[in-house]
This record gives sequence, C-alpha cells and structure tokens, in this order.
Amino acid sequence: MLLIFTLISFLISAVLCTCPTGTELGGASGLCYKPFPIRSTWYQGESTCVQNGGHLASERDVFTAAFLVGLADFPFNHTDFWLGGTTNFLGGMWSWPDFTNLTYINWAGGQPNNSLGYCLMQRAGDGKWISVDCTQQKPFICEYPQVQQQTCTCPTTPPCASTQPATQPSQNPCPNNNWVYSNNDDFSKCYYFNTSAINWNDSLVACQNLYNGATLVTIHSSAENDLITNVFRSKYPIPTASDSYYYWIWIGLRLIDPVNVVYQWVDNTALDYTNWGDNSPSGYTCVHFDPTLQDNGPYGQWIDAYCDYTDIGFTSNLGFICELQL
Repeated sequence: MLLIFTLISFLISAVLCTCPTGTELGGASGLCYKPFPIRSTWYQGESTCVQNGGHLASERDVFTAAFLVGLADFPFNHTDFWLGGTTNFLGGMWSWPDFTNLTYINWAGGQPNNSLGYCLMQRAGDGKWISVDCTQQKPFICEYPQVQQQTCTCPTTPPCASTQPATQPSQNPCPNNNWVYSNNDDFSKCYYFNTSAINWNDSLVACQNLYNGATLVTIHSSAENDLITNVFRSKYPIPTASDSYYYWIWIGLRLIDPVNVVYQWVDNTALDYTNWGDNSPSGYTCVHFDPTLQDNGPYGQWIDAYCDYTDIGFTSNLGFICELQL
C-alpha cells in the first residue's frame, strides 16, 4: 500500500513538471526547447529568449546535443544555428548565457576563436560547434525551465530544471547575481546594468549606494568597451531610435576643465582610452554611452551631453552602468 501511495505521489508531482506551451522537453537536461527559424544576430536571439523567461540553448551533454540537432533540422531547413555560447561575458572565456563554463565541448577542428564578440554556432551537417561573429544572422533555439518546477519531484536521470545552474557560478566574486563578472589581462571588475530614468548625478549616487567601493563605470580599453557593449546588447532589446539615439546610458566621465575641454573619470584614473562619437566631445559636462551607436568606430560610442536628460527632452531608454573594482 505504501509503495502504491509513493508511486501515485510521484506521478502527481511529475505531472506538475510541464514545459511551457509551444516548447518541447528533450535531451538529458530536463529543460524545454523551442526553435526560432527567423534569422537574427546572437544578441537578438538571446533577447528573444530572455523576454520569454529563457536563454539561448546550452549543450551540456551529448544527449542534449543530439536532440537539438534533430529539433533544428526541419524548421531550419538544414541551416546552421545559434546556441548560447559566447566570449562576451567572461572576458574572452567561453561561457553559456547563465555565466557557467562549457564543460561538454564539441568544437570543430581549428576552433574556437577566443576573441570578444564571438558566439557559438552549431553546424547543421555534423553538429560541430563553430565560433563566429555574434552579429551574423542565423536561426536559433531557446531553452526554458519547466513550469511549476518548485513542486517537481526530481528523478536521478534526467534531472528537473531546478537542478540546472541558472545563475553565475559559485566562483563569481561579485556581490550577487545581479552583477556581471569579467576577468582578463586588462581588468577584473563587476558590472551592474540599470535602465532607470535618472540623471547623471543620481546615477553616481545610486552606484555608490549599491555597494561599498562601487561607482559609475570607467572604461580603459577597447576590450572593456566591447565587453560592456556586448553584455548590454544581450541583456536588453534594441528599441526604435529616438532623437537619433537608441540608448542614453551614463558612464563615469565628466568635464573638469571647460576652457580646454578636459574630461576625467570619477575615480580619477587616467583617461587612457576614448570612443567618442561624431562631433564629441563638444564641452558638455556629462557623458553617456550608446551600445547601438556606430558613427565612426566600434559600437558603444560616447556622447557628451547635459547631465539632466530632461534638459534635452530625452525621456526613454535611459540608464547607467556601475562598476566594482576587484
């Protein structure tokens, strides 16, 4: 009798472990998957997945890899497609969108490229992984946790989605999982992204109050600028342009000498790298960063402006970036 009751209890709890509508359970991950045939950049694909509560798909074992290749074959018409692997989050180290490392690997010969701005494409023919520029356009697969997973009974194999890592790994030294950690030869920092509509001065105070030692972000190399740009573009959808700008994101640069137009970082570190957009700087006091702007250089260009966004009538797609030096 006890055995029957236990079995019934297991079946009831298992029924509550269901995939979101339109997705399919597969592989050994305990996760649910949905193919999107529309050709998109890696950033657009990840944004679509995140908006629906997931991420671009990760492959952590050979069973999930085989399942995803089969899932993609018909809707993608034998076309290569995006997975969630990228160099954008950990300073050139490959990781999945939840910041976990690639423990299972399936790279093709000569792969991967470990430069920032590269993402993981799965080859349709043999399922091998290829590192390509994240701005290429390809179909993609999203992964989602099972719904009501907090009530699920987890068998040993496959595990429920609740057993899958959903946040940054334990070695992340940042204050919490709302921060993005990056560590490479040039810099070791935690970054905090916020899209609240506040002024430059309030943004600085918000960063300082967020954690002891935190401040508005200071950018000291093209690698760091690219990293911030790529992370921002993966976290937030790109809206319709307004007043020729997509985003107005405060950084920690300010004017200290109006006569000679000299700018300085809020932490008094050297201004050893810049990425000014067209016609900047022009002597305004504060500086904002636009991860979608590419006037005369790489994305993530800088524009000097009034410190109060209401002075220029810009009221949407605002925000700021904090940093914590490690």
